[in-house]
Parts: sequence; C-alpha cells; structure tokens
Amino acid sequence: MALPSLIGSVLRVPYTFGPARFGGRDFTTVSALLLLVPAVLLGVAVSDPGTPYWMFLVIAALAGVGGGNFASSMANITYFYPRSKQGVALGLNAAGGNIGVSSVQLVMPLVIGGFGLAAAGWFWVPPVVLAAVCAWFFMDNLTSARASSREQLAVAGRAQTWIMSFLYIGTFGPFIGYSTAFPLLSESLFPDSPWAAVAFVGPLVGSLIRPVGGWPADRPRPRPPRRRPPRPR
Repeated sequence: MALPSLIGSVLRVPYTFGPARFGGRDFTTVSALLLLVPAVLLGVAVSDPGTPYWMFLVIAALAGVGGGNFASSMANITYFYPRSKQGVALGLNAAGGNIGVSSVQLVMPLVIGGFGLAAAGWFWVPPVVLAAVCAWFFMDNLTSARASSREQLAVAGRAQTWIMSFLYIGTFGPFIGYSTAFPLLSESLFPDSPWAAVAFVGPLVGSLIRPVGGWPADRPRPRPPRRRPPRPR
C-alpha cells in the first residue's frame, strides 16, 4: 500500500524537469499514456489466480507514476500565470490532481461490486486516453518554459527550498497517507458501521481546500511603514 506513494514521491524530482526539457504538451501526453501500463496490468493480473505476489508489487510501483505526473503538471502550469495569480492556479491544479484520492475511494467499490475486481484497472483506460488526447490537442509547448537542468537545480542551494520540503512532509505527506490508510482502518475496526463508507470525505475536503490556501499566498505582503529620520535639532 505504501509502494505507490513511495515511488510517486521519488519520481517527482525527475518529472519536474520534464516540461522544461521536452515541452509541457509532449511530456504531459507521454506521461499520461504511461498510466495505461499499471491500469492494464492490474486488469490482467487480478483475472489470473496464479499471478504471483511480486507482480502486484511491480504494478503498485508503476502506479506511483501518477505521483510524478502531479509534479510535472505543477511545474508546467506556473508559466501560464503571473506570480500574483500562481497561488490560486496551482491550488486549482492540485485540487484536480488530489481529488482522485477521494474519487477512487468513492467510485471503485461501486465499480468492483458491479463489474468485478478486474474493472479496477480497466476502468481507468478511457480517462487516461482522454487525458492524453486532450493534452496533445489543447496544451502548448511554451518556448519560454524551457530551462536547463543546471538552472533548475539552483533552487537546491536555497534554504527556503528545504524548509518548504520539510513542511510538505508534514502536510501533504500525512494527507496522502491518512487518505489511503484511514478507510481501511475504519472498515477493520467498525466492519458493521455504515459510516466507514464515507471516509472519502476527508481527502475530498482536503483537495477542495487547496485553492483556498493559494488565494492568501497571492495577496501582496503589506509593507512595513517607513520610519522618518529624526529631525536635526
């Protein structure tokens, strides 16, 4: 259960360089199509009772590619907005990406109950293809978004980068971890309670609140009042 999040977090570093190296449209199209690999493999693996456990570990690791997609989308979208609007823009993009956590918890039990366990993989094939097609026809490769890896790695030498990274561990990290583990914990502790089925509300609220957090980040910081120099006596 932890493997997709682990692989996704590690892939965020190289995926951040993708849009600046290959272009936002091209990289988003290819990275979206890569999601077909774990989706198809999952549909095939659960249909065969003889599938070994290591294969499910491989599929879980490949599912973490989606975490890298999130990082590349955030890196790409910043070039389309001025700094005064990037907080809300990034918040909306993050809300759209993270809302998948809650939608999976809500939709997948219904899909599996109606069409079988293999549908958990096949269900995502049409949305993935649609996302790749939309990225190819409606996104742009901005020439202004091109940057070398050396220029991007310069942020690693700034203290604020590391402070925000540790802050991110304590905010987004528990959000993903608890969103995954809490429904399972609720069902195991309270198997007869109907309220365990609404555990998706937590990650849903956490996703929708992200644009609200971006809005104050866009507000200009008030300048301290200027002190007048003392008059000479």
